[in-house]
Amino acid sequence: MAKDYTSTLNLPATDFPMRANLPQREPDMLAYWDSIGLYEKMQEHAAGKPLFLLHDGPPFSNGNIHMGTAMNKILKDIINKSKLMGGCRVPYIPGWDNHGMPIESAIIKQNKLDRKKMSIPEFRRACQGFAQDFVNRQREQFRRLGVTADWEHPYLTMNPSFEAREVKVFGEMYKRGYIYKGMKPVYWCPHDETALAEAEIEYQTDPCTSVYVKFRLADDKGRLAGLCDPEQVCFVIWTTTTWTLPGNQAIALNPTEDYVLARAADGEVYIVAGALCEKTMQAGGVGHYEILATMPGQEFEYMTARHPFLDRDSLVVCADYVTMESGTGFRSKMDRALFADSTATSIGAVFGTTNTTTYVESAAGIGVGGRTGLTSVVVALCFIASAFLSAFVSAIPYAATAPALVVVGIMMTSSFQEIRWTDFAEAVPAFFAGIFMALCYSIAYGIAFSFLSYCVVQCFTKRVKDIHPILWCATALFLLNFVLLAVL
Repeated sequence: MAKDYTSTLNLPATDFPMRANLPQREPDMLAYWDSIGLYEKMQEHAAGKPLFLLHDGPPFSNGNIHMGTAMNKILKDIINKSKLMGGCRVPYIPGWDNHGMPIESAIIKQNKLDRKKMSIPEFRRACQGFAQDFVNRQREQFRRLGVTADWEHPYLTMNPSFEAREVKVFGEMYKRGYIYKGMKPVYWCPHDETALAEAEIEYQTDPCTSVYVKFRLADDKGRLAGLCDPEQVCFVIWTTTTWTLPGNQAIALNPTEDYVLARAADGEVYIVAGALCEKTMQAGGVGHYEILATMPGQEFEYMTARHPFLDRDSLVVCADYVTMESGTGFRSKMDRALFADSTATSIGAVFGTTNTTTYVESAAGIGVGGRTGLTSVVVALCFIASAFLSAFVSAIPYAATAPALVVVGIMMTSSFQEIRWTDFAEAVPAFFAGIFMALCYSIAYGIAFSFLSYCVVQCFTKRVKDIHPILWCATALFLLNFVLLAVL
């Protein structure tokens, strides 16, 4: 018969059960803590000790607790109890946020409410009852997690006493000069009919078509001597607006960033930002390359490069807005000179003159040094005046061309720096050039608007058959013009 060795073992005697049985024991344990007033006893025991306050950033009372709110409360409870054991008095007042769109959205979804059929007081009372219900639910759920707090006296943002205290604090802040009125963009959600915080905005990644373009070096100002063959050097720019390349007048780079001279296997040397060199080479299919030198961006300032497909040079300039987030470290700069050149050529062909470029450049504000002034104002006023003139020329009683040409006038005067009355000599030829150009555009658009209006009226009066085919073609071309402008 086997001998029982239990009596020979020196084991401690305890009433602690062998099994935890937490689902049954936890409610009893929490009830015992409540019966003895555990939180109050903790405060009495720590009376007179250094105070430690942890503000409870409140959760929304719009649903049951989840992993995020549970983790938040458990971590706060760990901090509070560690401070308590370290010799501090730790009062902990839990709270709930009872205002805002989360609660309104939750009650509409869960209770199937039609807010637009309810009065504002009725909807507010419904939200208040909904929020109070989830305050009670979340309180019991937090207590089941073993979080110790003053659960009988929480703060609720919907309590009148709390709202009154907020108003008093706001008034005190105003007295001390902390409150001011300013301007800032605020996002608005048309679906929920509420303002949105910036943290609530999620941006969708929008893939875009970009292009890498080589600008062959024209003049290095003697700064690359001994480093490479200047005839093999190219600036590599990156742009997502390929339609601006015909108007390129300059290449912008960051003056404080490092740029490298990278020589490919075929002997060409590319100047790109050091931080974006590898990415640029991969995009260009350059597998092997050698870094010849590294130079700060300001060393390339005022060098020139040949335009890739036009017979002119582009100036290399410094610009702080060029970042290393994407591209090559170079940006294409389009000047209004493209618009001025094409306009001047047209006006010159009509009048048989060759110096109209100067006048139109002056009017567009792109003269020497990028100057803007009186001439820009003159041409802008010409655009606006001719817009109203076109109303009579093309028999449009409501001056339909005015808004479009006013916008053009504003664009031409958008870069005002100063008005120099000494520019009046330049303003006179620019005045006539602007009058001719604006009048031509306004008459053309006025006639087109007349065609469009006539076709619309005939369609509404069911007299479509009376519209001449030529008018249909003119109207279609006019609409196609606007579509192309919108797309391009």
